[in-house]
Amino acid sequence: MIEENPNPTSEKGPSEEMSAAVESAEDVSTTTDSAPATDAAPAEPVAVTAVAPETPSVETPESANADASSAPPPPEVSSDEKPADKKTEISGPFAIGEVVDGSVVGMIPGGLEVGIGEIRGFMPASQVDSHRLKDISVLLGEKIRCEVYDYDRKTGQPIVSRRKVVERDAVQARDRVFTELSPGKRVKGKVTNLTEYGAFVDLGGIHGLVHVSDMRWGPVDKPGDVVSVGDEIEVQVLKLNRERGRISLGIKQTMPDPWTDVEPKYPAGSKQKVRITKLAEYGAFAELSEGVTGLIPMSELSWTQRVAKIEDHLEVGQEIEVAVLKTDAKRRRISLSIRQMTENPWEAFSSKHEPNSLISGKVSKLLDFGALVALPDGIEGMVHISELAYERVGTPGDVVQVGQEIEVKILGVDPGKHKVSLSLKATKEAPAAPVEQVRKPKKRKKPLRGGLASHFEW
Repeated sequence: MIEENPNPTSEKGPSEEMSAAVESAEDVSTTTDSAPATDAAPAEPVAVTAVAPETPSVETPESANADASSAPPPPEVSSDEKPADKKTEISGPFAIGEVVDGSVVGMIPGGLEVGIGEIRGFMPASQVDSHRLKDISVLLGEKIRCEVYDYDRKTGQPIVSRRKVVERDAVQARDRVFTELSPGKRVKGKVTNLTEYGAFVDLGGIHGLVHVSDMRWGPVDKPGDVVSVGDEIEVQVLKLNRERGRISLGIKQTMPDPWTDVEPKYPAGSKQKVRITKLAEYGAFAELSEGVTGLIPMSELSWTQRVAKIEDHLEVGQEIEVAVLKTDAKRRRISLSIRQMTENPWEAFSSKHEPNSLISGKVSKLLDFGALVALPDGIEGMVHISELAYERVGTPGDVVQVGQEIEVKILGVDPGKHKVSLSLKATKEAPAAPVEQVRKPKKRKKPLRGGLASHFEW
């Protein structure tokens, strides 16, 4: 800060300024002499030089930029002179990335303690295996191969990873297996896991999948019915996907195809003994032999009964005798029938009862359009609503009731469609037709008006 001179008219000359500078220098010398001396040597005289007062300068943006541009650049530091990373400064008996052999000697918070000779290393729980283990104590006492990837900053204890070694070995094994395998080749493996859709098999470092449809030539409900975890099995390579690392395997492909000779073995019309293996809404599956299964449709269970639930007629494991309806080896399908084992009652009924003959039966059910009548031999016929009475009928219940014994006339029998047409009104005489009265024409009292009249003579 620059102070203004209170008396601008009286200015000091050069001699006065020089004397003032000398006085200030003497004051400094006096202060120095009065301070306690730390050495015994005498103080040297101080040379005093007169300095002219400088005019205070105001810093401007232009001057600041000029000073910054004129400042010398900072000294360059070469890459060799840069401070080393703290992680690389820590060294130990093993190099980073070195694979060592050790044994798991104990459990500590966060992982396992690994003995590598006389040195104790630490293995975090996340580095125990390539996948998460629920219980890492299963490795206690086991000898393992692990990789040293770090050191503890405080204790210098090596930190090791078994996961890195396992993953590296898996990649090498996968590459080796993919070079050795080809579609159609048979290999041996061990079942390691079961799922709803199949089983995983270890082929020596890489796993393949056996789909449930490739386990057996016949139907399979669940993979556990064919294989178990730990089984040593022979499989055939079906597909290889090197990009995605997937292998499709098959068990049934290692066995002879039982469908090659089914047509001469199970011809249409033959009778066979089967075992019920599965029930479905549309029928039942029956096994004729190992790997060969046929279907019994719902319509082939009975000639006369209406089947609502197949469980009411068959059960899994039941052995029955059936008739072969059709065999298709290409589509791997065989149609079976239970009702074909007995005579067709519709044909027998048609031969015993001719149309227009009378028969007795019991009303079994009422419908909107008629009534069902139970006939002998399990046959059921229909009386249409128009055949209940000669007069108009609102509902079948106005004429007959369920359980009522009635006599009806057979109108027709169709064994192919399993239909019998009946009539109740045909058993009674038809009422006489009403006499129609002849109406006489009325005589006109007055002649027609307008137009040509008939009384004119032409």
